Amino acid sequence: MEFRLYCGRKFTGIRVIPDEEYASMWRVHAPGREVSDMVNLTRAKDAALSWVREEIDQSSVQFNWKGTKLRRI
Repeated sequence: MEFRLYCGRKFTGIRVIPDEEYASMWRVHAPGREVSDMVNLTRAKDAALSWVREEIDQSSVQFNWKGTKLRRI
């Protein structure tokens, strides 16, 4: 499972994906950024929110997470 961050109904491009080697660790993937270090799920989601808040005016924006089945390529 991966988690995708949405701003309202718009996908931000930021995903929180489980690490391939360590089952309980996660990484944040965002367009134009390096993949984050491994962290637990709560910290990964918090980091993702802070990344997106740097880029937009958040005065009246609602963020939400949607879990989706992870697709491996």
